[in-house]
Amino acid sequence: MILTGHRDTHFQFLERLHGGKTLLLQTRTGLWHRFTVRDGQIVDSRTASIDTDKDGRHLILVTCYPFRTLTPNQPFRYVVTADREPMTDGAA
Repeated sequence: MILTGHRDTHFQFLERLHGGKTLLLQTRTGLWHRFTVRDGQIVDSRTASIDTDKDGRHLILVTCYPFRTLTPNQPFRYVVTADREPMTDGAA
């Protein structure tokens, strides 16, 4: 699953997100999924590609980079990859 958001609004928290942190994501049907952050990396949108998995066990969050720039239309993106963990309360 890939989600994108603005670096200065919805995805502002990505700047402080580090490997090992837990993310909880609720679907529109109410199901909760737990993810553990694997890493965050800066990529060049002109040359990078995102490798998606077929089993749906990963979450990829993408936002513009740098986080606090006044120059619009930068080519860099910050990409966070997280792995889905089993929920202990019976949720997915």
